[in-house]
Amino acid sequence: MSDDDLREPLVILERHDASGRSPGGAFPDGPRPEILLVHEEEGPGGALGHLLFDAGFDVVRTSGTSSARDLVRSRPSLRMALIRLDRPALEPVSLIRDLALLCPGLWIGMHGGAGDRSTAREGYQVGADDLLPLEASAETTAQRLARSVTWARNKHARAARRRSPRVRTLVATRMASVIALGIGLGIVMGAALRAGQDVLSLEDARLLRLEKAWTEGLQMSVGPLQAARRLEGDRLEMERRRLAEELYFHREQLSEGHLDQLFQKIVPHYPTP
Repeated sequence: MSDDDLREPLVILERHDASGRSPGGAFPDGPRPEILLVHEEEGPGGALGHLLFDAGFDVVRTSGTSSARDLVRSRPSLRMALIRLDRPALEPVSLIRDLALLCPGLWIGMHGGAGDRSTAREGYQVGADDLLPLEASAETTAQRLARSVTWARNKHARAARRRSPRVRTLVATRMASVIALGIGLGIVMGAALRAGQDVLSLEDARLLRLEKAWTEGLQMSVGPLQAARRLEGDRLEMERRRLAEELYFHREQLSEGHLDQLFQKIVPHYPTP
């Protein structure tokens, strides 16, 4: 491998001059957004970089992954990044993951074609925000990136709020409250469940099994209204049978008691020999 292959590609910066003069396409509602273009080759990114500069961006272009990481780490003014997916040497998925970890508020776009769908899917999973078609013209891509500036600024603001000590304290307090409330509800629900189980244990297990079997069978064969009617009728029939069995048992007890009383009152008479 030659020394040229090991050399980190140069970083090219396109921005307004020291006098503060900006091109006509600058964003009127805030400072010029700064975007990082990561390409393996200089050629394809050149035209897009110039168009973005004319649209109001400050553009940083590089063709190396190490320099891309260093730029995101050292330039807090970066709000957006665009990474080519069809350059295997860039390891785009790994680069997206690293940039998202280095700067959680960085808007990350993927620049890929129809053959990069699987790579784009992995990119979304590790922190990418949007996919820009490689088949589109540079003008269309520049316009779409310009429309994403508000999204990028909002993402950066949300990340800054999350890093605020006051917000972290508030989030921790709310999480503690939610956990405490969950524990309390768990205790109450557990007590209610145990009470319900105690009540169910006093019921007739055979009757519960019959009701479940009838309910399942009726739901499979007839409509809900007919099932409810048949279930109620079957329940009444089982209640009638239970009462009939109790009445029969009660009558048997009365008969046995009556016979016992008769045997106690009757004096046996034995014939004389």
